[in-house]
Amino acid sequence: MSVSQRHALIMLPILAAFLSGCGGFKGVVTPTLSSISPATVAAGSGGFTLTATGTNYISGTQILWDGVAQTTTVVSNTQLTASISAAQIAVAGTVSIRVMKADTTTSSAMNLTITGGSGGGSGTPPTLTSITPNNAPTASPAFTLTATGTGFVSGSQIIWNGTALLPTAFVSSTVLTATVPAANLVDAIPVNVFVLNPDSTASNFLPFTINVSSNTLPTLTKISPNFSLVGGPDVTMTLTGTNFATSSTALFGPLALATTFVSNTQLTAVVPASALTKIAQVNVTVSNSPTAVSNPLPFRVGIAIYFGLVNDLVWDTTHGVMYISESSASPAQDHPNTVRAIDPLNPTVNHGIYRPAAGAEPNRLAISDDGKYLYVGLDGQNTVQRLLLPSLTPDVTIPLGGATTFGSFSALDIQVAPGQDRVIAVARGKNASSGTIQAVGGLAVYDDAVQRLSVVAGTAQVRIGTIQWGADATILYGANIEDNSGDFYQIAVSNNGATLLSNIQNIFPTPNQRIHYDRGIKLLYGDDGAVYSPALATPLSGFPAVGIMVPDSTIKDAYFVGQAAANAGTLNYLLQSFNVNPVPLLSGPTRITLNPVQGVPQHLIRWGSDGLAFNTKTLVGCTVKPCPGAGQLYILSGQFVTTVP
Repeated sequence: MSVSQRHALIMLPILAAFLSGCGGFKGVVTPTLSSISPATVAAGSGGFTLTATGTNYISGTQILWDGVAQTTTVVSNTQLTASISAAQIAVAGTVSIRVMKADTTTSSAMNLTITGGSGGGSGTPPTLTSITPNNAPTASPAFTLTATGTGFVSGSQIIWNGTALLPTAFVSSTVLTATVPAANLVDAIPVNVFVLNPDSTASNFLPFTINVSSNTLPTLTKISPNFSLVGGPDVTMTLTGTNFATSSTALFGPLALATTFVSNTQLTAVVPASALTKIAQVNVTVSNSPTAVSNPLPFRVGIAIYFGLVNDLVWDTTHGVMYISESSASPAQDHPNTVRAIDPLNPTVNHGIYRPAAGAEPNRLAISDDGKYLYVGLDGQNTVQRLLLPSLTPDVTIPLGGATTFGSFSALDIQVAPGQDRVIAVARGKNASSGTIQAVGGLAVYDDAVQRLSVVAGTAQVRIGTIQWGADATILYGANIEDNSGDFYQIAVSNNGATLLSNIQNIFPTPNQRIHYDRGIKLLYGDDGAVYSPALATPLSGFPAVGIMVPDSTIKDAYFVGQAAANAGTLNYLLQSFNVNPVPLLSGPTRITLNPVQGVPQHLIRWGSDGLAFNTKTLVGCTVKPCPGAGQLYILSGQFVTTVP
């Protein structure tokens, strides 16, 4: 016998013993099912967790419900669980439960019984005909609810939004009572009530209404629409919020509106045309009672808001459109880095658009008095671009030059000479959108793209940041916008260029965004309320107002948008109207409160027969509270503008 044969003979008893101890080779290991829990449930009793106990459970093993695999959790090799929905036990009957492994080997079956019960011996579900009371206000104390119907038995329960009211008292086969706790009456939510018998048969549902108490404080989150034209028809407004009561009234300022209760989160109300006769910002509130009035939201009459970041704006009287330059930082859904022609009453619609190269950053605008040209300062390109109107077609590009110390200049201000549409004056400097303005480039006059020889140089004493032509194209006025020195510059203009005539201090002592010259009354105005008469070479008494302004002697008005001292640190601004001639001040101002004004007001213009508009800018590095929001364009139209004080 060979060595290998002897080894084989020795191994045979060992292998036989091994196989004997293991019960022999087993091919497929079948799962077993020894119990299920629960084994009995009541029809309509709601979802539950089914537990299967047995052996040989591994990953992927599933519980079968009448042959349909359920989402199963393998707890151990002897236990499985699965979530069974209420819909699966809605009807009485028997369900076959098995366990199946991933290789499809399956255990024997066990039955789960869904009882329909005898229902007090009849198996007939109860009916619910009424509940008393069927409503209550929020914050009510606990009360007794009476359910009336048929088929009630001892052990029947009144169910409140899926939860049993304990204890339920059995009065008779037609009457049950239960206590509704105060904790169930905190919020105005929909409630369904039904009766559940011990055999799990259930009645129909009846609604219980929790009304908002008139003492509950409502909140107002939205009104739509929130704008109307002056002189418009009645406006039906939808108010959205919380804790509206059936007795809620919408208030338009102090005016109570005809109000319809829709739900505890919605009302509708009609603003009559008689309340829409003049420019106004009116607070809308909801009153549940005199002591329960909501927060206000503004409704604007003749005031529209465009949410793009507008750098500048001008009105074209020839073509009846407004031009706006939009920042590169304007939201993408608006029109960043563009110049657009818009209808002020519908500013999202383009009536012409100019798209310069990326990063051009269109800023200052100026229009010729014949409506032929629009001049645009492109800060990112250090040029002024002339556009043909009304098409906004590029025409002439005007380079602004620069200085070794400061680099290339951009346009701090642009003004077109009166009666000479191809001549402009430009106050030059560093007009960084995110930095401090530096009026270091002086003033230059251009014919088309050609700079006239003589310029007013920028020096430590000459910081020209805002300019205006005088009565004709031979005189310019300028002001320092960097500090409170109040420097006022008079500049002679000839074919050779510009020459500084005088520099007078303390004329416009508050740093101004702009100065304004009205050729009708021949006066200069500052955004600080200061007024100067070039003819008399003297300051006048001025206005008791500070803020961006615009004069219009054709309607004898001067308008200001600014903050009163009492409004400092808020988003409240005043729109004020004065007689354009401050000597003597013929009357006190007419005022409209604008709240909130987001951003910092920059430039106010007149448009049309009865319009005003101003832009605001985002305050970079804001440290005040509340912080003004992102810049916007505010457009006003209505009787306020044409009223002569």
